[in-house]
Amino acid sequence: MTPPCTPVSPTPQQTAAPGLHLGVDPCVDGVIVTIRGEIDLCNSLHLRSVLTTVLCSYEGAVTLDMSAVTFCDCSGLNELLRARHQAEGEGRPLTIRAASRRTARLLELTETAALFRPGSRPGQGPSRTVRRPAADQNAEPHTG
Repeated sequence: MTPPCTPVSPTPQQTAAPGLHLGVDPCVDGVIVTIRGEIDLCNSLHLRSVLTTVLCSYEGAVTLDMSAVTFCDCSGLNELLRARHQAEGEGRPLTIRAASRRTARLLELTETAALFRPGSRPGQGPSRTVRRPAADQNAEPHTG
């Protein structure tokens, strides 16, 4: 369930929580959210609040600039996925245009990077191909 929307003015805004700074800048085709600092359990609800407000208050594409994110744990990733799901439900793109090396690695390890690339389609999720290790491919099944 999506929280109720709180409109904001269409001007650049800055907001902060301990260790996390967010900037919201309207642009021609949507809004750019600049995220700096650490995203963790202590401040992930603040990220949720800002992203929900952005999705409720602005039209068009939502672009995340995460080039200055120094840490992002699973609670931060969960909030990014929640915001993408909300945007997807509205038929809007939510993309990451720049990610720090640590953020890019998290998205790579969790196979979620493709969800935030420009042109990703609603409903398009990570591929879940399960591969057996090479040593097990020719092994005889264990019969117990």
